[in-house]
Amino acid sequence: MKYSKQWNIVLHLKIQLWHLSGSKSININLGSLSHGKWCKAKSGKVFSTDNPASGKQGFEAGAHRGRLSHSGDRHVGPMALLEQARGRLPIDVIASGAVTSGAGIAACLALGAVAVQIGTAFLVSDESGASEEWKKWVLSSADNETVITKSLTGRGARGVRNELVERLEEVVDGIPDYPIMNSYTTALRAKAKERADPNYQSLWAGQGGQACQTGPAEDIFKRFITELDATIVSMKN
Repeated sequence: MKYSKQWNIVLHLKIQLWHLSGSKSININLGSLSHGKWCKAKSGKVFSTDNPASGKQGFEAGAHRGRLSHSGDRHVGPMALLEQARGRLPIDVIASGAVTSGAGIAACLALGAVAVQIGTAFLVSDESGASEEWKKWVLSSADNETVITKSLTGRGARGVRNELVERLEEVVDGIPDYPIMNSYTTALRAKAKERADPNYQSLWAGQGGQACQTGPAEDIFKRFITELDATIVSMKN
């Protein structure tokens, strides 16, 4: 793996912090089952019987990938990841990737996840630190308007395709890896945020943005619970 040394260092530090905290679980986002096997071979205690948890990040998820390498054509959706992980990893699995409703949560739980990690749906909440123009783009973007690209940071991440992404994608083969490219674009993206210009910001978002709803995070959470309960009842019937 191209970034195996860097990833191993980060993973090792995360595991140490987990043990020091006394927590019973740890969330390590993995983009594929093979990546999970690599982490198991490299990290020892990560996949032990001490009840850690592995985050399964589906292809649809927003922002940076669980892996450091960029291989946009090799990502897997959360349902396929959960099907593969069930019974094959001796740990709890947390699902993520374009979950925007209680029904989506129910689907993940039905496939063996113990929990669901949700990002984009809370990105548009009142408490979110995302800029207003960022939230508007997410809410109005069609599924095919988000793209996994390494153009902004040098590391694969899903976000809205804006002018900056399109211009950098034209020279993507010459883009340096993370964190070098990230350092090159940080000031530009920060200035664009100051000017409320969404065309030059990093508008990270998962697929399904149009299904998200604005409002207080508490209301969004309660809606998920209500929809989840209703879905479980309908499944039993």
